[in-house]
Amino acid sequence: MANPSISFTDRYSSTLQPLLLLATDYLAIIIAEWCAVGGRDIVLELLGRKNDWFELNNFYFYLFVPLIFMVFLHWGRTYIRLLSIGEMIRRTFYSVIYAIVVSIVVLFIAGKAPVV
Repeated sequence: MANPSISFTDRYSSTLQPLLLLATDYLAIIIAEWCAVGGRDIVLELLGRKNDWFELNNFYFYLFVPLIFMVFLHWGRTYIRLLSIGEMIRRTFYSVIYAIVVSIVVLFIAGKAPVV
């Protein structure tokens, strides 16, 4: 009797899909940070306030802040399958709001970004 062959996608979908979603979320958070800091710099340049530059260490920019966002997205249970679109948007919205508030408070208390 022949053994049934398990396809590649069936074998690794339970491990590859979460890793792919995690990598995609990380890249989206980094791009959002770049856009936010770049947009702030452009607005300050247009207003003539050139000495108010936002300096943040690479550790906080590439590891700490994205980690806070990913923890809150996980805590908000946004990765559950079979959620309605409205419920997924609601959970993502609240997770991102909480992550923004925690990031601002932690960076301000730590003194890493005094212009926050």
